Amino acid sequence: MLDIPYFKLAVLGIFAFCTTHVHRRGSVRLRFWRQLTDHSTFMAPINCVMYLFSGVPNRPFLDAAAFPQLRLLESHWESIRDEAYRLASAGQIKASDKYDDAGFNSFFKTGWTRFHLKWYDEAHPSARALCLLAPTEI
Repeated sequence: MLDIPYFKLAVLGIFAFCTTHVHRRGSVRLRFWRQLTDHSTFMAPINCVMYLFSGVPNRPFLDAAAFPQLRLLESHWESIRDEAYRLASAGQIKASDKYDDAGFNSFFKTGWTRFHLKWYDEAHPSARALCLLAPTEI
């Protein structure tokens, strides 16, 4: 029969092990109290399962050859940069006017901006209207 106090200790031990693994995984670490309140602590068991079954190696930089779809971006990076400069100087890359996007509001308050080229699988209408290069061209 399963003894409940030992089961609780086992769950707590797995959680502590996963948290320690996530904390020690990289070379830059959060301070103790900051780590306790960070999302990576609460998600540590799930993250460990993801690490275990990930096909991507645990390195800070991945080989670009493993991502052939990036070649198209690599060959057009100057056009993309020029397009972004043009949009930024025209004031099109900006924070939300209404602050009605809960996922981004905290970023807007610290000066972040955005311009959506695509929303899920569809090209965003504003991107089609404002960009010289159509999203399907790059």
